[in-house]
Amino acid sequence: MLLALPAWDIHSIVFAFEIHFIIFYEIAKLFTIWLKGGKTRVLAIGALSLLLAGAWVGYGFYNMKHIVRREYVIQSEKQLNHNYTIAVLSDLHYPTTMNKQELAELVQQIQREQADIVLLCGDIVDEYTSMKKREEVFSLLEGLCTKSDVFYVFGNHDTGQYSFQNAISKEELRSLIEAHHIRVLEDEVACVDDKLCLVGRDDYRMHNRKSVATLLSMMPDNCYKIVVDHQPRELEKSAELKVDLHISGHTHAGQLFPLYYIFECFHLNELNYGKETIAQMEAINTSGAGGWGFAIRSDHHSEYVILKLQSTSASNR
Repeated sequence: MLLALPAWDIHSIVFAFEIHFIIFYEIAKLFTIWLKGGKTRVLAIGALSLLLAGAWVGYGFYNMKHIVRREYVIQSEKQLNHNYTIAVLSDLHYPTTMNKQELAELVQQIQREQADIVLLCGDIVDEYTSMKKREEVFSLLEGLCTKSDVFYVFGNHDTGQYSFQNAISKEELRSLIEAHHIRVLEDEVACVDDKLCLVGRDDYRMHNRKSVATLLSMMPDNCYKIVVDHQPRELEKSAELKVDLHISGHTHAGQLFPLYYIFECFHLNELNYGKETIAQMEAINTSGAGGWGFAIRSDHHSEYVILKLQSTSASNR
């Protein structure tokens, strides 16, 4: 196989190139099976596949690195103490797709939003993040605390559970995060004020996590209720319980084409990307600012999200 040796390292862009080369090569063979030419045909297919794979991976690398700002305006009939700006950052998988300088620039960009609240929606680190890099990423993210209340929910990769080398207990990781003044919500409630409260859910893989109903019972009835969950799960149940806003990440909006469309076709996630209204609840899923495995994103873009939460209540006018 072409360039087979480096293919064992899935973090290598060479690996991504090889996979795409094989896909394009097999597709080209299928569509030219009726053509004759022997060796000339094979060489032509190979050259075309090299060109397409190179272009595809080049685009994917640019698309991963080019982090866009995505804004949603959320209006509520509930009374709020004021309008809120909420920043959402998810799925960095640091440092797979960005280095220290790039993260510092992203933090500065989010700081300029002057958000009231910053939500870190999990998988900020993963099984390929060393202890040194964990300290580095949370030290940089601490910069968000200077202007905002910053909250964190765990994702399925954060503790490095899929690795023997870089695994860390949830307790140790929580201590590290909170040492940098970021509040972890692990099946916990945090009220920003008397009109707005957050539920931060433990990751869905934790089968003993508290129910949405139990968590909502810990907050005032008439407040604006936000559920933050790494995975887009139990959306219908949350809507039934009168949650106002559900925020999630995890899906990467597919990351690699055509995974997003496969997810959509087979309904593999309750929400694969974007905003959806379920009864009175708004559900938002972000594609994240990074990606897992390697710095390639050939499906959708990398992003951070800005939510403009506004009250339409007469008392807020």
